[in-house]
Amino acid sequence: GITPDQLLAPQNNQTLVDVLSYHVIPAGALTSTQLTDGQQLQTALQGAAPLTVRLASGNVTFEGATDSATVIVPDVLAGSSIVHVVDDVLLPASVPQSAG
Repeated sequence: GITPDQLLAPQNNQTLVDVLSYHVIPAGALTSTQLTDGQQLQTALQGAAPLTVRLASGNVTFEGATDSATVIVPDVLAGSSIVHVVDDVLLPASVPQSAG
């Protein structure tokens, strides 16, 4: 897969923007208790598949097009937004497996 060094390389600027956009849900600030199992959340990355919320054993997991990430710190207030810190980077299907 793409490495952090590759992702931060100047020639991969658009890929970095795409990955970051895939982590933003523009529809509204939702706390972890407002999320429901199977809920589909459209990301800020235009044309990307939505994230699917999975609730199991008290954990919240976001399933993306190619991988998933589990919330490790929920409900961090950031202005009018809410941040859920996850344990992995979600990669949209449009991100190449390696970038040059």
